[in-house]
Amino acid sequence: MPPLRMPVRRFRIGPPRRGPVHDVAYLRWIRKKPCVVCGTLRYVEAAHVGLRQKCSDREALPMCERHHRTSAEAVHVMGRRFWEYWGLSRAQLIEDFNRAYEEEIRGSPPL
Repeated sequence: MPPLRMPVRRFRIGPPRRGPVHDVAYLRWIRKKPCVVCGTLRYVEAAHVGLRQKCSDREALPMCERHHRTSAEAVHVMGRRFWEYWGLSRAQLIEDFNRAYEEEIRGSPPL
């Protein structure tokens, strides 16, 4: 009779992996908010606006497709100049949306 094989482990041993936070519920929530630039509710996307290549989902803001990526004044076109051009504070907006999300989650009754 051949020896029994040990099953392959499918989990990591050690500290949790570092990297960006993935929060699908936050992205779903952010897409229901008005664009931070023009206020429209049409074609709103969760725009990842972190300064790193792989930023956290919690660094996403609601932006219509025009201000996110398709126009000449879009964050994907202008880069860091976008925030000064529109007179917005990226860090303050991220902080405000995260706070509002946390308050809404804590304020909602459990399912």
